[in-house]
Amino acid sequence: MLFDKKAQIKFAPINGKTYLEHFSGNQSIQNVDTVILKTSNHLFIKSKAFFEILNIIGGPIKILKILSLLPQSINDFFYDLIAKNRFRVFGKYDTCPLIPNEIKFRFLP
Repeated sequence: MLFDKKAQIKFAPINGKTYLEHFSGNQSIQNVDTVILKTSNHLFIKSKAFFEILNIIGGPIKILKILSLLPQSINDFFYDLIAKNRFRVFGKYDTCPLIPNEIKFRFLP
């Protein structure tokens, strides 16, 4: 949200109502515990989702998209490594923080 100034990305929890409406019949993403990005034409998972999000939000952070030139297996390896260690690097809340009212519209059920 820090970089998505135009609020183009919306969020839905895995196994929430929105997720189940869009993905319940898609066996390729059942039991997936990672970022999934659905656009009108495509479905992106893991590092591909990350790079597509960079493409959507644009701005200076888009420079990281150059890493997409690496093989997907390498990008997914680093994606998994960062995901596995994210709490050690970024910290963890003891309780779920409240969503500020001005961005609640971005969180789907």
